[in-house]
Amino acid sequence: MTASRTGPPLRAATPPLLAALLALLPPAARAAEPVVPPVGGPLAELHTELVERVGSGELPSAAVAVLRGDEVLWLEALGWADRELEVRATPATPYGLASVGKSITATAVMTLVECGAVRLDDLAAPHLAPGALWSPAGWAGEVRVRHLLQMTAAIPHGNYTYLDGADAARLTPETLVAERGLVVHPPGEVYMYSNFSYAMLERLIGTASGASDGDFVRRTVFEPLGMVNAEVSE
Repeated sequence: MTASRTGPPLRAATPPLLAALLALLPPAARAAEPVVPPVGGPLAELHTELVERVGSGELPSAAVAVLRGDEVLWLEALGWADRELEVRATPATPYGLASVGKSITATAVMTLVECGAVRLDDLAAPHLAPGALWSPAGWAGEVRVRHLLQMTAAIPHGNYTYLDGADAARLTPETLVAERGLVVHPPGEVYMYSNFSYAMLERLIGTASGASDGDFVRRTVFEPLGMVNAEVSE
């Protein structure tokens, strides 16, 4: 999507929101050396169960991190990152986060808010492609950025995660936004969980930052937090 702002992409210093998150991340948690719960400890039973489930093949792999304050209680990976190639999972192996990724998208949007590139009360449509939001009743012009974040934009829920064949080849971020930006009732009135509200926010990040949403998240969220193995799937 073509960015609406001119000049180079935003390169903000670590804003207060991320600084707070960074302060919560103890240096020991960034280490990749395994830490196994002691026998008889509060996590021992769960550790045994997980080892058995991965060992039986019920789970292909698992990665676990449990912290208490600055103390790492459990940091371990079990099973295969790639069974066919016999590559073992490690604490640094990336895993899909599914809808936990929405919190990362929201953090990136709030970073733009702190930078002054976006306001929560901005109408969403000017930050998106023309026609991205639409409604036969005219409600699309009332959707604000905060509505998308709060899932009160009245955009129905749906899922395009696991497609194959022609549909997968046809689906791009632009076509997803164009086809799923239907606003079905006045925004701001009803909470309705919606994947597609956050798909709109991903496009908004690209437009407001002058970079792809993946690049912006990497630069302003992952890198300041030391998340060197994290990435955003396009």
